[in-house]
Amino acid sequence: MLKRFISISLLICLLVSGIPFSAAESGEVPDILPVEEETVISVQEEAMEESPWFMDDFEGASNQELFDAYVYNLLDGVGLEAVPRMYSMPLPTNLSAEEYAVEQAFKQMVQEIAAGKRMSTILTVVLNDYGISDKLDAERIQAIFQTLRKDCAVELYWWNFSWKYGSSSQRLVLYFPVSSQYTTGTDKENYVTDPTAVQTAMDAIANAQSILTDCAGLSDYEKLKAYVQHIEALSDYNSEAAASSTHEDNNPWEIIYVFDGNPDTKVVCEGYSKAYQYLCDHSQFNNSQINCYCVSGVVRWNGGSGGGHMWNIVTMDDGRNYLVDVTNCHKTFHRFLLYAVSGSVEEGYTVTTNDYYPYDTVTRLAYTDAALTVSTQAYVQPTPTPTPTATPKATPTTKPTEWEDGPDIVLQPTSVTAVSGKKATFTVKVTGAKVAYQWQVNDGSGWVNIPKATKNSYSLTASKAVNGNQYRCVLTHSEWQKHTDAVTLHVTLVLPTVLTQPKNQEVRNAKKATFSVKAKNAKSYQWEVSTDGENWEALPKATKASYRFTADYKTMNGKLYRCKVSNADGDVYSDAAALSVYLVLPTVVTQPKNVSIRSGKNATFSVKGKETKKYQWQVSRDGEIWVDVPGATKNKFTLKKATLNMTGNMYRCVLTNADGETESGSAYLDVYPVYPQITAQPKDVTIKAGKNATFTVKAKEATTYQWQVNDGSGWVDILKATKNKLTVKKVTAAMTANMYRCIVSNADGNVESNVATMTVN
Repeated sequence: MLKRFISISLLICLLVSGIPFSAAESGEVPDILPVEEETVISVQEEAMEESPWFMDDFEGASNQELFDAYVYNLLDGVGLEAVPRMYSMPLPTNLSAEEYAVEQAFKQMVQEIAAGKRMSTILTVVLNDYGISDKLDAERIQAIFQTLRKDCAVELYWWNFSWKYGSSSQRLVLYFPVSSQYTTGTDKENYVTDPTAVQTAMDAIANAQSILTDCAGLSDYEKLKAYVQHIEALSDYNSEAAASSTHEDNNPWEIIYVFDGNPDTKVVCEGYSKAYQYLCDHSQFNNSQINCYCVSGVVRWNGGSGGGHMWNIVTMDDGRNYLVDVTNCHKTFHRFLLYAVSGSVEEGYTVTTNDYYPYDTVTRLAYTDAALTVSTQAYVQPTPTPTPTATPKATPTTKPTEWEDGPDIVLQPTSVTAVSGKKATFTVKVTGAKVAYQWQVNDGSGWVNIPKATKNSYSLTASKAVNGNQYRCVLTHSEWQKHTDAVTLHVTLVLPTVLTQPKNQEVRNAKKATFSVKAKNAKSYQWEVSTDGENWEALPKATKASYRFTADYKTMNGKLYRCKVSNADGDVYSDAAALSVYLVLPTVVTQPKNVSIRSGKNATFSVKGKETKKYQWQVSRDGEIWVDVPGATKNKFTLKKATLNMTGNMYRCVLTNADGETESGSAYLDVYPVYPQITAQPKDVTIKAGKNATFTVKAKEATTYQWQVNDGSGWVDILKATKNKLTVKKVTAAMTANMYRCIVSNADGNVESNVATMTVN
């Protein structure tokens, strides 16, 4: 609670303090400075986009989103000079010490612009003031600029994402044009901001502080009631926004609109409940057990109609939790500190107004069951304790184990509700004497000392592991010892949020399939697969936001995929997306055709296919039994030197790819014979004895010749007479009347020539 008080005090100081405006700060924009040979360089936005400058939380953020983040920081109650970061950035290592000092000077100016304390966005630094005597080159200026962008991510909400610079040996000037929504100017490049928006936010916080101040002297119970009255008096319900499907949750202006004093700005239940928690978080309650937090779910009025809703759970001084629905108190407090008549954390609660409030999954994951359990008894205000009449204290004869006259605890530690990953601080304040401090923790197994926690304040990082832990401080003075009240750390878990769900995929077999998820606050990813949507199995090495793999029809078609997105606070699962793997079989575009060819010639069959990787020709005699033709693995198949016995063969081609195979139609082979044809018959020869006699035959389609002779005893082959000419050497009278003929042959058959007779004179 002391931490909250210090934060508010710091904020008040900042709000009431003034920074004198220079000419530029009051809205006057100077001309480009007339320094020696200064060159103004305009840097295009496209060139800068190559260098990512936001951390993951701000990548691609719009001006409005950056401004929302800045307002969230203001709502933390922290001053301008210590705006808390929503990301972690190490100190720049690419700048020299002098360059870093220049960057820090620019950073201070940017922060002043963001807070509405400076209007000119032309920023000038005299380099000599920071130990730089030479003109900076473009690379060093870019380095300073990029570091400034990272260092002032949310404070640059007003900038239009283009820039230019002027550089000389004397100074460096950065020109930041203002986005149209944060300037009243009309020029394309306007360098004056309109601080109205941020001033509205800061005024609203000041108004909230005045409520806290006005209620500071009330009892805890009356303070909680007064906050309800103030909130209802300040803002009306925004029925139009509540009915719209485009209304965004987690809008920081929901709180601002409650406290801005403008009757035209209205809020929904989110604004009411968050404003109530804001006042409670920044209050100093007399009882350390009092705590307030926002929860969400639905509400059913009198068990009937209703819808999505946000309300508060308040832990009172009796240690029990009660329901406060500020949105619907309607100045009668009939929904203030309600208790349950039935229900549970899992089922939701029906309260005394007969309204039903079930929690949503986000709330149940964010809080423990103990934090969400609503009391089944009505709250009873404690009876004020009368001030006792002072009586002299007896002097003890021995030292007590706990002091009575020693130091006084003037500030007990209070329970803290902290967002996971943020710092939580417990503080005790003692007056009257010096004491030794030792903080202890109880995680349910008993109190143990916390190493090195020996100061009046103890800070730790909130996480799921410490949610619900109790803390106290043991105070030692001389030989006396006592401990503070035990308080509880309530951690608001920040679970990952799936922003973009994986989509169903329809992929061809053997092609790449990709499932992707986009998430916020994610530290790790694990993709899972299921065949039925109930039993899930983690996929090896599938640990990135996108999972890319080769689809297989046989093993993957119809399976479901989802991603488990995790951080230190827990896990969330994306929606399941289905994978449909389809096959693309080969298609026969042109079928093989029947071939009719003469014997001895080549026969060629061809097929044209689509989506085909392999071909295999086959042959069959009966159309039922098919045999692969060896080596026939192309879309064309040539059968060399066809023979008559191949007539009637059928040929087809099997086309194959990764998805399967397709058979072409069959084509028939017809081989017809071609017999030799004698074009010139041998002629009779009359010759004298002792001379040579010659017989000649001419033929087409002939491959062999065989001459025969008949001397009256029958036809016999003449040895070595295998050409188309026959020469009978040195004939004799005995050869008179011999007859000669030639058998002309090829693979299909043979023919006989006419008979020629030889006469010897």
